[in-house]
Amino acid sequence: MEKNQSANAATPRRSSRVKAAPIPIEIETVDPIVTAEPGPQGTGADQSVTDRAEESLDQIGERVGKFAASAGQYLRRFTARSREEAEDIWAEAQQLRGRDEDILSSHKN
Repeated sequence: MEKNQSANAATPRRSSRVKAAPIPIEIETVDPIVTAEPGPQGTGADQSVTDRAEESLDQIGERVGKFAASAGQYLRRFTARSREEAEDIWAEAQQLRGRDEDILSSHKN
């Protein structure tokens, strides 16, 4: 029996964990600004670096604007829900306070 135990001890253990497959991530690539490309008609006219930079900044500006608008909308909803919840808590506290005052006044009589 001792022989089997020592043989098992020398055998490497296998991990019982299952390895997960890597999650594919899509990354948007942007062409470098320093290269010039032919115009949309294919006439060979190169788009200037300044025009490409301006176009890229316009796209970034649109994305930032959309993000800011959605963040503002989320913040307004959050604020409205928080205010409503605070009003409910305040109304319930006032109701409990009134009930307690009624109980105290009935015991005094």
